[in-house]
Amino acid sequence: MSPTRKFNLRLYLAAQSLAQVDSSRLVGALENCRLLISFGLGRDSAETQARHIGGVDPHLVKEAAFTETQHNTFMNVPEQFESWTSELQELKPRQAYVKVEGRPAIKMRTTRIRDPRVNAEILGEVLSNYRNRYQRSQDEAERAIATLSLPVVASHPSSPAYTRLYRPTTPQSKR
Repeated sequence: MSPTRKFNLRLYLAAQSLAQVDSSRLVGALENCRLLISFGLGRDSAETQARHIGGVDPHLVKEAAFTETQHNTFMNVPEQFESWTSELQELKPRQAYVKVEGRPAIKMRTTRIRDPRVNAEILGEVLSNYRNRYQRSQDEAERAIATLSLPVVASHPSSPAYTRLYRPTTPQSKR
């Protein structure tokens, strides 16, 4: 997929879980993504996305020094990724993190989209048209099934059909 960039190809992938993106080639392509958007995720997907979307600061102070003789306690890298994992798991509906290559991830909220108001009469016409074009009645479906030619298999070994279909291959019968 890397060479496709020179042809100005853009690929958009949307999935509910990274488990749906199982191909090793596709996972490799995800590393080249320039735009990542993550809504609330399950644990496994959140762990993976935390490493792609989350930033790490080696100087992030976990606990400030209380006295002049003490040193600050810093948050280690695994703790920071765990923090991102939890954050991605606990996103509320319509919240997401957006990461553009070269910039830190930002938390955003999507706009609310109202439920569409559909005229019941027009909806009925659309459904009727769909049924007429693409669906069969039960009688039509049963007639179509009845006309299928299925192979007849004889179950008795002395039957010629059984011998022809299920003749055992032994060294003597090979030609």
